Amino acid sequence: TLAGNDRSLRTIAALNSDASRQGKNAITHLNLTGADQITDAGLSSLVVTTTGDCDTTDANSNENAKTLLLSNLRELNLRGCYRITSRGLIQNLLRRAPKLRTLILDGCLSLTSESWHRHLTGNDDDDDTAATTTTTPCKNLQHVSLSGCRQLTHEALRALLDRGQNLLVINLGFVPSVSDATLATIGDNCPLLTELNVEECPKISDVGLSSACRRCRSLTKLNVSRSTWFFKVTDATLLSLGECCRDLKEVVLAGCEMISDTGIAWLVGAGG
Repeated sequence: TLAGNDRSLRTIAALNSDASRQGKNAITHLNLTGADQITDAGLSSLVVTTTGDCDTTDANSNENAKTLLLSNLRELNLRGCYRITSRGLIQNLLRRAPKLRTLILDGCLSLTSESWHRHLTGNDDDDDTAATTTTTPCKNLQHVSLSGCRQLTHEALRALLDRGQNLLVINLGFVPSVSDATLATIGDNCPLLTELNVEECPKISDVGLSSACRRCRSLTKLNVSRSTWFFKVTDATLLSLGECCRDLKEVVLAGCEMISDTGIAWLVGAGG
């Protein structure tokens, strides 16, 4: 589904509600790429139901009806929707989409760290959805992309990655807070990971990359390209990759000027 503004989302919500009442499949994929007029109000329309859907005197019944509208959502793409905030995203969608597998938020510049962490973990007194929904948000994610979400700190990222036991693909490119600690969190929580993009993350080094390699042994793709702090990624990373990630198919090392022929030989030789 493709929509351009809040009015379009209200139309989608009405169609989705009608389909649910008729016993048809509700929305499974929602693609709002580049819809930079979408706001939190538009997202909230996806979970607002009419009085005919439920007994509005029963808060739990009303909440269950709202959740049902998004119960089959498996892929959400909000790339470039820079007006969306952490609170609007998590309260309106992530808490009500238990089957969500793919979450793409590239360029969502209004996602702030404190709000993201507070709402994702449910530690907000104003978050009524935390009390009325039983779903742990994002626990079934397999693909998450936060490229360019520059306001998210390590603590905010950790709140998501701590639920990453099913994650296969992670894109944290151009997120300046990503550090060796973030990579350690990925290693601790994402054993199934196959693709990792940490392009233009200047704080990462051999230490964090080696830690992630040792624990995420199913990696097939890795992007650590950079234009600054090139000296922090060296042959040591290639040695760890060669020893631990035998299924590796693609490594992007653009700008890693400390890589030498020796490192390449270690990568290729250790990988067989």
